Amino acid sequence: MSTPNLQNVDNVGNFYMGFRSNLFAYDTRLAGGNIAPALRDLINLMEPGLAVSNTTTDLGFKLPQSFDTTAKPSSPYNGRFTGGGFSASNGTTANTDIFYQVPGGGSNLNLYQSGAWYIVVNSTSVSMFRSNISGNALNPSNYDFKQLGWVKNPLYNGANYPLNAYYLFLSSFTSSRGGGRPELPNNATRVSLRVPTSSALDSVANYSITCQTATPNANTTDLVLFDNLAPNRAIGVASNLLKTSLAIPVGQIYRNTGVDPDGSNNPFWLCVGEYGSERILMRVWTQNLT
Repeated sequence: MSTPNLQNVDNVGNFYMGFRSNLFAYDTRLAGGNIAPALRDLINLMEPGLAVSNTTTDLGFKLPQSFDTTAKPSSPYNGRFTGGGFSASNGTTANTDIFYQVPGGGSNLNLYQSGAWYIVVNSTSVSMFRSNISGNALNPSNYDFKQLGWVKNPLYNGANYPLNAYYLFLSSFTSSRGGGRPELPNNATRVSLRVPTSSALDSVANYSITCQTATPNANTTDLVLFDNLAPNRAIGVASNLLKTSLAIPVGQIYRNTGVDPDGSNNPFWLCVGEYGSERILMRVWTQNLT
C-alpha cells in the first residue's frame, strides 16, 4: 500500500493532515521537529492567505468567521488566529516556540516538538494532537493536544465578539491541561474553562451522557465547554471533538458507527487525551483501516 496523501478533505469542509492505516500508525512526514510550514499550507487550503509565515518557523493565522472583520495576517506578529484575541507571536524566544496568547494570559503551542502529529482544521477550529513514538507505533506516555477556535452553538452572539473564542489544552502532564476564553468583549481579560487536571470524576466537565448524537448506547456526546467560575455556564460546543465515557487508550482509534454530529462521511476518531474520568476524541483521517 502506498503512503496516503498528506492532506485530505471530507464532505463537510474538514481539512486533515496526518493519518492512520493498517500499515502506518502515523505519517513519517509529520514526525519531525517543525510542522509550522505544513500547518500554514493546510490552513491556506481553506482560503489562500489565511496563514502566513516569513520564516520556516514563524506562523500567523486566523479563521474565516463572518463576524471577524480583522484583515488577514501580513506577518506572524500581527496576525490573529481567530480575531478573538488569540494573537500569534514568537514571544521572547525567537524561532523556537509560537505562542497563541489569550487576553490576560497565554499558553505555549509548541509546533517544533518532535513526534507523530495529527491535525484537523475547519472554519471554526484548529485541532492538533502530538504523541511520542516508538518505532512505527505511538508512545502516548508523552502527548499533547491543542485546540483553538470558536465554539459552536455559542452562549454569546456576534454582538458580544469575541467571547466565543477559546482554547483547550490536554497533555500527559496534568499541569499542562487547561483552557480559557476572553472574559469581556474587546477586553484584555481572560476567564478559565473547566478542564479536569486529574483522572477523577469532575462534577462539571464529566456531565452525564443521557442523550447523544454520535453513537448508540450513549457512549459519546458533543464536548460542551464550561466556565470554571460559578455558575459554570456552558459557553458552547467544541468543533471536531467528542467526549466519551469509554476508557479508550490515548492514541487509539474509535470508529463512530452512528449518526455523525456534523454530517461528515469520515467515521474515525482518535483518543487525544484524558478528561477527568472520561476521554476526548478528535477526528482523524484514515485509509483502508479495519
